[in-house]
Amino acid sequence: NSGSGFLMNFTDDPLQENFWASQSNGIDNFYGGRWAPENVQATYKGIELAVHKENAPNSPYSMSEVRSKESLGYGRYEAVMQIGKGSGLVSAFFTYTGPYEGNPHDEIDIEFLGKDTSKVHFNYWRNGRKGHHATFDLPFDASAAPHLYAFDWQPDRITWYVDGEAYYTTELDDPHIPQHAGRLYFSHWTGTQKMQAWHGKPDFASGTSTIVECASFTPVNEDGPACHDNFRPTAKPG
Repeated sequence: NSGSGFLMNFTDDPLQENFWASQSNGIDNFYGGRWAPENVQATYKGIELAVHKENAPNSPYSMSEVRSKESLGYGRYEAVMQIGKGSGLVSAFFTYTGPYEGNPHDEIDIEFLGKDTSKVHFNYWRNGRKGHHATFDLPFDASAAPHLYAFDWQPDRITWYVDGEAYYTTELDDPHIPQHAGRLYFSHWTGTQKMQAWHGKPDFASGTSTIVECASFTPVNEDGPACHDNFRPTAKPG
């Protein structure tokens, strides 16, 4: 079951029924704060996912996340995003399922670290085991303007794209390619102190946002409207 295809332009139509803001929960041993539905705002620019500083001793930050109600499988996932900048911030566009849904941990990621928004990170997991992740330099600053990010998940391979250009493809029949449908997520967060070696010490303006303008999913072997239909990357200076 691959789920049904969709295209959501959040600039025209705020958070639709297909998605919801993940509810608050207490701080855990991975994330450095609480998930706050109020940090997800529909604006004329798109869905703004903010990270705020809080005074609560057990929750120094509030973070934001939205996810699809439906689980989605093989197909092409696209998003137009502008990334929040600042050391300590992590922005992610990913599919995920796991024990909370009675499945193994399967995941495909596009991630950005706010400390260096000139890079993009691609990851994937099957049954909790990480595949051959990769990091690429971008020809732009991902926090300066919206860009089109995508991954095409097939049974035998995954290919990641930036502004329509293929950046990375797994080996054919890589044993780490996920097999279980998962929900589509967008998140903006900061981790606990032990994650700072990776994402940097928190040094960002409270309320810094990652903006999602568009999200689309096209099931494998199908055609349908997608974010790339109307996206034109900002012209490079010079």
